[in-house]
Amino acid sequence: MSRYAKGMNGDTMLNVEECAKEAGALRECEMCGQLVSADDPDAEARAYAVVTNAWKGDRRGFRAMERKEVVELMHRTLRRFGYCSCSAPIFDH
Repeated sequence: MSRYAKGMNGDTMLNVEECAKEAGALRECEMCGQLVSADDPDAEARAYAVVTNAWKGDRRGFRAMERKEVVELMHRTLRRFGYCSCSAPIFDH
């Protein structure tokens, strides 16, 4: 698959992120508001189901895409968000 799916538009990545938040796989950092991983494997599994259902429902942003492309975008989105610097654990040495 190319770097960008053929059917992507301005709504595509926003919708993928919203699906991930709806599933609980992404959350906002309490300290800075940056979107970060919830570090929850069950929520990540739900995120794939939520985005697939949004794709099946012909949600704007997914209309010209294949299921495989939508799932790959979710995979990349979940891997892109880690931890922001203010929420990283601090270890005493």
